[in-house]
Amino acid sequence: MNRHPQPDTAADAPGITSFTDEQLMRVARLFASDESLAAHLDDLPDGGERRRVELASTPHLQMWAISWPAGSTSEWHDHGRATGAFVVVKGALREKCWVRGTTVSAIVEAGESRTFAGDLVHRTAPVGDAPALSVHAYAPSLVGARTYEVVDGSLVEIAA
Repeated sequence: MNRHPQPDTAADAPGITSFTDEQLMRVARLFASDESLAAHLDDLPDGGERRRVELASTPHLQMWAISWPAGSTSEWHDHGRATGAFVVVKGALREKCWVRGTTVSAIVEAGESRTFAGDLVHRTAPVGDAPALSVHAYAPSLVGARTYEVVDGSLVEIAA
């Protein structure tokens, strides 16, 4: 006789279903500590597109490694309902955030990390002529992320 009732759905399953900023940072750092991630930087052509590799995924947490060849960039985007954290593993990333109609820029270097709210709109690119590698954690998974462009000084959604 089974003394422990089994969950009826994945939503009823035991485990962590939400994450604090600190927890997201810790899990991103854990995944970033995997030395095999450096292989994602091999053979990246200059001016090529960034490459994303999904490292783990549940409805409550999604992990990505993103390789950034020199000259690549993300578009302006948000993360839907997800909050997140990222760690730069190699190189450096320049993050530009859209804040009340203006951009705020910061450089995040190898070993540094950052958390962000779900409503953040930003774009990211490697600094200088060197490629970069980063690990990103999102909670919940990336659903409903949107892409934007700047038109006449305002953000305009271009894709959902």
